[in-house]
Amino acid sequence: MIRPTTRITLAILTAASLLAGCGGGDDDATKPASQTAAKVNGDEITVHQINAEMQRAAASIPQGADTDAVSKRILENLIDQTLLVQQAKEAKIDRDPQVYQLLEAARRQILAQAYVDRQAAATPPTPEEIQAFYAKNPDLFERRKVYAFREFLFERARFTDEVRAQLNAAKGPADVAKVLNDAGIKYRESNSRRAAESLPIEALPRIAQMNKGDTLAFTDQNVANVFMLLDFAEQSVPFDKATPLIQQYLVNQKKRDIAQNAVKDLRAKGKVEYVGNFVKPEGDSKAAESKPAEAPPAMLAPPAEPAKADHMDKGVSGLR
Repeated sequence: MIRPTTRITLAILTAASLLAGCGGGDDDATKPASQTAAKVNGDEITVHQINAEMQRAAASIPQGADTDAVSKRILENLIDQTLLVQQAKEAKIDRDPQVYQLLEAARRQILAQAYVDRQAAATPPTPEEIQAFYAKNPDLFERRKVYAFREFLFERARFTDEVRAQLNAAKGPADVAKVLNDAGIKYRESNSRRAAESLPIEALPRIAQMNKGDTLAFTDQNVANVFMLLDFAEQSVPFDKATPLIQQYLVNQKKRDIAQNAVKDLRAKGKVEYVGNFVKPEGDSKAAESKPAEAPPAMLAPPAEPAKADHMDKGVSGLR
């Protein structure tokens, strides 16, 4: 996600000052600005809360939008939310074990993510790193393409070597459908249009070499997705337009690296005890401590069809 522009950020600050101000007159200049935007049955909603919500929604706020109107709509949403929260507390829903676990899980996630974000913010990407990434990935920028695929989605267990070989010999979508039908495989078929940045970066060199009619498979433990290339169009991206996207990608990559390295270091320094059925043999425990969880292959932007992002993202390990 690209960071909000300076114009939007300044607009947010302007809206905050408008909300913070109360009335006019010379005396107001000497009074501290109120940070309360509304009171709901005695509970305050502050300008800081509104600003935080605006920042979270900044990417979806159009350039030149009336931020004063946006902030007021956010305030109304916060009032509705506060009323519901008050009712939930009155009904003691926050003490329900399942709800409590969800709240604790969200708290842990927020704290862990905030730690990683602050570590990454200390060393932002340099202009040299951004330029190097642009030069290293011509299939994303100078030779960027937008691809038209015919996709066939089916159960991974049915994707045998024999089926793979037959699909490799297919010349068109009808051939792929025939192979799957002859094998008794139930599948879902659809057309998709995907820009290079919406595909796993690791797969781009292979995809860029595909000819019309070629197939490529992404798989995970549960799903196989066979892509047949129907057509493509070249749409290059100049460096100045690519810079914000590259910067955010490098920041996200750094966050993944920080998270993996921090966990590895903290596991080595800390004391982790497995109890009951979770006790592991000594060898397994050491292996788990020495190997942090692997991050999924990264994409520069969300895919055109988010519903299929998960198995595509994981499927690069099955790329052949």
